[in-house]
Amino acid sequence: MNRTTLIVCVGLLAGVAGASFAQETHDPIAERKQRMDVIGDASRTGGQMIRGDTEFDPQTAAEVLTTMNEAITGFADLFPAGTETDDETEAAPAIFERPDEFRERAEAMEVATAGAAEAAPQTLEEFRTLFGEVSQNCRACHEDFRVRRN
Repeated sequence: MNRTTLIVCVGLLAGVAGASFAQETHDPIAERKQRMDVIGDASRTGGQMIRGDTEFDPQTAAEVLTTMNEAITGFADLFPAGTETDDETEAAPAIFERPDEFRERAEAMEVATAGAAEAAPQTLEEFRTLFGEVSQNCRACHEDFRVRRN
């Protein structure tokens, strides 16, 4: 198992464990933070392959896309009323002010990651195209629905 595959596997396992914990405690803020961490880790791994920092591997590419899809599926449901305030959340007030638009963006990300994972890219060029489309969805949502905290 190469280093990149190991990183993705560890991240996925941590994500599953974190998601289980968040569900047991019924803490949507903790679960959405954990899911964004999982997506961020997978995205970093994908970016490393795109930049050539690590060698492209079709199995790792598939794991990156699948992990992102699993983490984003149902994500919009993690923003119930009353979870607007948390000094550490990066959830912008716009999520609660425009919930239908936020849900559309989250669902677009679900569709994009599911399609990319299903396409199972076998070459770096295929992965670059699919990962680029997924990343555009990330950026579009973050522009309106994320507040950066230090």
